[in-house]
Amino acid sequence: MGRMRRLFHRVAISGGAAVVALLAATTAWGSEVQTLPYDLVHPLRLEPGTYQTRPAFIPRATFTVVDGWWGAQESHSSWCVGKGSTRRPPPLAGGPASRKSGVSVGICVYRVGPRYGTALSRFKALTTLTAGASTPIRVGGYLGVSFHAAVHGKHSHLPGVTPLVDLLPDGQQIFLNVRGKTVLVQIEISPRTPGEAAAVRGILRTMRFPP
Repeated sequence: MGRMRRLFHRVAISGGAAVVALLAATTAWGSEVQTLPYDLVHPLRLEPGTYQTRPAFIPRATFTVVDGWWGAQESHSSWCVGKGSTRRPPPLAGGPASRKSGVSVGICVYRVGPRYGTALSRFKALTTLTAGASTPIRVGGYLGVSFHAAVHGKHSHLPGVTPLVDLLPDGQQIFLNVRGKTVLVQIEISPRTPGEAAAVRGILRTMRFPP
C-alpha cells in the first residue's frame, strides 16, 4: 500500500469509516458548492469546483480543487483529499490496482480535541518525533504554525493530541486555531513526484472556515 493510500486508509480505519459507503454530491449552502462524500476507503473523484465539509465536521471548511483530485469525509473528526498522476481515483484496498495508482499528494484535516496551546505543547513533547522549528502560517484567514517533524522510525502516533493521526517521515503538520477549535492539517507528498508542493499550496490558498 502506497504512502498516500496509507494516509487515507489509516484515517478510515481509525474513524470507523470502512463500513460507510454513502455516495453523495448534494448542495447545501449554494448551488455551486458540492458536499464531500463519505467513504475514505474508496474516495470519489472530485469534479473541479468548490466543496464543503458535512455539518458533522466543526469548524466547517470549504476548498476548491482543479481536475485530478479525489477525496471524502470520515465523519465529525476528519476529511481528506488526494491527487494522483492519473485521472482515475485510485482504490485504497491495497490490491494490485492501488499499488500502481500513482498517488502523489495527500491532505487530511482533523478536528483535534485539546485546546490550541495544549496541542502544540504535547506535539513538541512527543518522544516518537522531533517537532523542530515552527513557522507562522495563515490558512483561511486564521493564524497557526507549521512543522516538518522528523519522525523517529517508520511512523509516529500522536497520543495526547489525537488518536487518528499516524505521521510518516517527511510530511508537514499545520496547527490552526479556528475560533477556539484546534485544527490539524496533515500533508504528505510522495518524494518521487517533485513539484506537487504547488498543488498543495493551491488547496491551502482556497481553504476557508465559514461561520
